Amino acid sequence: MRYFKIRWLELVLGIGCLLVVVSSTGRACPACLGPGVPKLTLVQRLADCDQIIVAKATLQQPEYVTIETVIRGELRAGSILEIPRGELPPLGFEESDRFLLGRQTLGRRWKRLATIDVGCETWLRQMAGLKRTSELTEQDWIERVGMFLPDLEHSNELIRDTAFGEIARAPFAAMRANRDRIDRERLLDAWRSTHTPAERRPLYVLLLGIRGGDEFDDCIDEQLSLLHRNHETQGLAAWWVAKLERTGPAGLEELQQRYLADSQRSEEERLAVCLALSVQGSGNRERFREPVVAIYRELIETGTVNTVIVTDLTLWSRRELEPLMRRMLERSDLANPLREAIHSYLLASSK
Repeated sequence: MRYFKIRWLELVLGIGCLLVVVSSTGRACPACLGPGVPKLTLVQRLADCDQIIVAKATLQQPEYVTIETVIRGELRAGSILEIPRGELPPLGFEESDRFLLGRQTLGRRWKRLATIDVGCETWLRQMAGLKRTSELTEQDWIERVGMFLPDLEHSNELIRDTAFGEIARAPFAAMRANRDRIDRERLLDAWRSTHTPAERRPLYVLLLGIRGGDEFDDCIDEQLSLLHRNHETQGLAAWWVAKLERTGPAGLEELQQRYLADSQRSEEERLAVCLALSVQGSGNRERFREPVVAIYRELIETGTVNTVIVTDLTLWSRRELEPLMRRMLERSDLANPLREAIHSYLLASSK
């Protein structure tokens, strides 16, 4: 099983996407996550801390910090803490810098979480009061995405990064539910900007696909043609999610012809478009679940199945494909990761 997980990550990271199970109610959008996206957002790191403070230090005695604000815990503002240098990474700070520090009471080890600008205390308290990801219901996810959407291009870098990380981890259905709150013009400007980090672009593509507009429709077709012509996979999943969001199930035929029915396409390209199918099959169930399952069935029958397909069928409890899966296991050339995925599917089907 460990080999399966490692190989799965290698394949997915190779195309700039990461599939993560984030809760019992939904999965993070696999077309949004990838290299450069932090594993934990500030919100998740705050949730792990019993004590959270904003403090300042001096260059002469960096191991002594003065508490300016208490975000969580029973410490008092104005008191001085001694923090062993070994507990914090090299600071490299200015005298004016204010640090967000957190720790678990039992562990008693402080961690530097961020550098904080003046005036962020109210926002920090709001972040510290949010639920853990594992506790979110479907409605909670919708509300969380709606709360962070206005901050995607915030002038404060920490607020901007936190908004991106939280939305990128949300199920696609929660993004779609916030369609009317997506600022199309602002995101278009950010997408066009050469200063926008590469890791943010897949999320912006998805959100713009949800929000729609003739101008971006042209961009989708141009980008997909370019990626197809060059056999590129970076961003391919996100662009196809956006394309399908705009065309509906009618766009599935084009996807099949250009990638799944083309023997010249690489394993990574097929995996990318299957991720796009996975996103729509999970997040836009009413329109895409059955058409996507039909495509998956056809791929299994022709022997071109992959772990994305099997994982989806397991999560969607599609037990009617069990006979096909059992026949797949008879193949001697079946890769170990795929074999493990099929075993997991059959185990879930037997319950």
